[in-house]
Amino acid sequence: LEESIIIFNARYSISPESFNFREIARGVLNRDAAIQCRNKEDIVNSILTLYERPADRDALAKKGTEFIRQNQGAIDRIYKLLEPHII
Repeated sequence: LEESIIIFNARYSISPESFNFREIARGVLNRDAAIQCRNKEDIVNSILTLYERPADRDALAKKGTEFIRQNQGAIDRIYKLLEPHII
C-alpha cells in the first residue's frame, strides 16, 4: 500500500500521488487533524486505536472539521488578491 493519511470524518485519504494535496496534507498533519500511515500495519493500528479511543477519535474529527472550516473560501481569497493584477 502507498503512504496515506487518515482524516477522520472525511470522505477521502491522501496519498503521495495526490501532488496537489501535499500542502493540505502538511496542514492537517501540522494541526494534528490527521494520522499519517506509511504502510498497511499503520493503517490497521490507527483505525483500531481510533475505534478503541472515542475521545481521541472525536478530537481528531473536531480538528479536521476546524481545518476544513478555516480553509474554506481559499479560491475566493486568492482571486481577490490576484484580481487587481488581471488585465
